[in-house]
Amino acid sequence: MLALKGALEIGISGALIYALVARSQRELREANALLEGVLNASPLAIVAANREGTTTVWSDGAEEMYGWLEEDALGESAPNVPDEDWWDFEYLREQMFEEGESVIGYETTRQTKDGSRIDVSITTGAMRNETGDFIGIIAVQEDITEKKALER
Repeated sequence: MLALKGALEIGISGALIYALVARSQRELREANALLEGVLNASPLAIVAANREGTTTVWSDGAEEMYGWLEEDALGESAPNVPDEDWWDFEYLREQMFEEGESVIGYETTRQTKDGSRIDVSITTGAMRNETGDFIGIIAVQEDITEKKALER
């Protein structure tokens, strides 16, 4: 009788654990879908990179602005940063990782897939893990080429 009771308790516990895990996974999928929807609803380019500078997020707005598809940009090191402006990208990374500072409205140029240059305004924020350590940078980028042309 004790063996049957123990087996039932284990079975019930296992079923309960399974139900909780399934619920957690569903909630994570729903939260992920919501965040992806918000990310891709923005007309601005939203790009994220890990500590090494590898692109981990490339929004629909980034595809539109720069011309690279998400699958072409992910895993690359900032495809929109021309070699001659790499120092500029490193400056922004340094501000985030070493200084711990966000950058707001930093104006610079970036390169589209077809090689043309555009003026952009970049605002960055730190991505942190659950212990507060920097794990990456997220950047919101706005094409300000027309605005800059009017100023000239």
